[in-house]
Amino acid sequence: MEEEGVGQILVAYLMQGAAYSCLLLLFDTGILMKIYYNLLLLQVRLDTKDDTKGEIGDDDVALERSRVLAMSPYQKRFGDVVILDHLTKVYAKFMKPSKAHLAVDRLTLGIPRGECFGLLGVNGAGKTTTFKMLTGLEMMTSGTAYLAGHDITNEIAQSHQHVGYSAQFDTLHDYLTCRETLWMYAYIRGITSEYIPDEVDRLLQTMLLEPFADKRAGTLSGGNKRKLSVAVAMIGEPLVTLLDEPTCGLDPVAQRQAWQVFSQFRESGRTIVLSSHSMDECEALCNRLVIMVGGRFQCIGSLQHLKSKFGKDYMLMIQMSRNETGEFEDSKLLQQFLKEHFPGCVLMSTQHGQLHYSVPETAVSWPTLFSALEEAKNDCANHMEDYSICQTTLEQIFIDFARDSSNRGSEP
Repeated sequence: MEEEGVGQILVAYLMQGAAYSCLLLLFDTGILMKIYYNLLLLQVRLDTKDDTKGEIGDDDVALERSRVLAMSPYQKRFGDVVILDHLTKVYAKFMKPSKAHLAVDRLTLGIPRGECFGLLGVNGAGKTTTFKMLTGLEMMTSGTAYLAGHDITNEIAQSHQHVGYSAQFDTLHDYLTCRETLWMYAYIRGITSEYIPDEVDRLLQTMLLEPFADKRAGTLSGGNKRKLSVAVAMIGEPLVTLLDEPTCGLDPVAQRQAWQVFSQFRESGRTIVLSSHSMDECEALCNRLVIMVGGRFQCIGSLQHLKSKFGKDYMLMIQMSRNETGEFEDSKLLQQFLKEHFPGCVLMSTQHGQLHYSVPETAVSWPTLFSALEEAKNDCANHMEDYSICQTTLEQIFIDFARDSSNRGSEP
C-alpha cells in the first residue's frame, strides 16, 4: 500500500470490478429500466393529471376489469388462457421525460380458451405494442400478463411454448423457401420428425401456398408473405395465436380461406387474438371484441351487444330515381317529408343520388318507419327508387369512437 507499491491500484481494480458487476447485474435483471420506466409513467400521469385509480372505458370495461382483478393466483394459472393485468407501456427518448408517450394504458382483460378475440383501433391505438409486450419483444412499463398460465414477467420462455405470433410486418428468411421455412419452425416447435412432412403439406394446402412451396420467401408477393407468416404462427397448433392484421393484403379468395381456417382453429379449442381494420373480418370471426383508442379500451363485448348499446340510430339509405334526362330527381320534397315524419333524423351524406340518414330509434318504431317510407314513395311523385334500413354498423360505431377521441385531443 506504499507509494511505490501496487496495493492501492489492486484495491481500486477490486472496487471497480465490484461496482461494474453490480451495474451489469442491474442491467441484466432490468431493474434500472423498470425504475426508469416507472419514473416516466409517473411523469406522464402528472402531466395529464390522470387519476391512476379511476375506471377506464364504459361500464363493460370496468366490469371486465373487476372480474380479472378478483381472480385468485390459481385462476390466473388455470383459468382464462390470456390475462392482461394493468398492462402499460410508455415510450420516451432517453433522459427526455417531457416527450414521453403513453402508448398502452392499464389494459385489463381475460380471454377464455376457444375464443376469437378482436382488437379494433385506428393506427397508433396500441394494438401492435400490446402484441409486442405479450411476446416479449417490448419491455412492459408496468403491469403484467399471463399466457397459458405463465406470467410473462418471469416465465416468458415457458409462455413461448404455447404461443404463435404473426407480426404486422413479415419477418421471414428471404433465402428459405416456403417449405423450408415451415420445416424450420416445425423443428423449433418440437414436432417429431415423422409428423413434420404431413404438417407442412397441410399448412401449404390450407393457406393456398402449394404453387409457391419451393419458391424463396423473398420472391413472394406481399399477400403470399402474409399467408406464410400466418402458417408459421399456426404450425404445431399452439394454444394461443396472436395475429396482427393477418389478412392485410390478401385477395378476397385467400381472405375467405383464411377466415375458414381461423374458424376451424378456434373450434378445435385454440384461442385467437387478432387485430384488424376489416369490420367484415371481425363480424365473421370474433366472439368478442374491443375498440381501442389512445391505448385504452373504450368498449368490450360481442358484436350484437356493441350494436345494441352504442348503435342508437337506424341507418336509412334512399336511392333517388332518375328523370327522363338521366339526372337524379330533386330530393327537397323527400327531405321535407322525412323531417316531418321522423323528428330528429339527420342527413349524413348525399352522393350520386343516394341519401344517407340517421334516424333515432326513440323517434319511430320499425312498423311506423316502413309505413312512412312506403307512403313517401307515393307522395313524392315516385322520386324514390328504393330504400334500405339497418342497425348502426360496427364500422359506424368504430368511426364514432375514433371521432370522439380526435375531438377530445384537439381541445386545449
